[in-house]
Amino acid sequence: FSMTNKRRNALFVVEKRRDGGIVASCGLEVSHLDSDGRAARHSEGLHKCWERPLLSNLVVVPEFRRQGIATQLVELCERTARSWGQDELLIKVEQGNSGAERLYVGLGYTLLAVDSRAEKPQAGRWYVRWVPTTNLVLRKRLDAHSGLEGGKRRLPKLRAMQAQLGDLLQGGIQAVRERGSAWAPGRGGADCRD
Repeated sequence: FSMTNKRRNALFVVEKRRDGGIVASCGLEVSHLDSDGRAARHSEGLHKCWERPLLSNLVVVPEFRRQGIATQLVELCERTARSWGQDELLIKVEQGNSGAERLYVGLGYTLLAVDSRAEKPQAGRWYVRWVPTTNLVLRKRLDAHSGLEGGKRRLPKLRAMQAQLGDLLQGGIQAVRERGSAWAPGRGGADCRD
């Protein structure tokens, strides 16, 4: 998520009301991915890829889990991808992360592919290295009309969660930062502030 990234991307952050500490976050980016949701490793593979939205790095602080925050972030990413004209959303989850797998399957995601060439960062004492892992690539078709009422985006579940969590969340998702021409308050972007 860089200002120099020319592709559409967004970083969503949920903050605590009292001290502004981060409770949860995730990223959304339109990337060049193949039919199995994998990025081309070399320039010759680019002809087999097209722009597809990918939700990544969804994390919720342990004491705030099982309160619906992850579900709300996924649904926000779905609405944002739809507003970008996308008809699907991909998610990569490390094989064996059963909690995340259950969440995504429960939200309607299905297995698209198994990526056995995936890598993940592993911290060392003086450096970070990339080690092999296996990711499940999950996909959901997005209904073009979901989440739209009278031409205006509505966030009914987010509002209900806000009321339920009270002081824990300041305005639901307080900080929504998107880069590029896709978002600016009042210009049709995903603005979740009260």
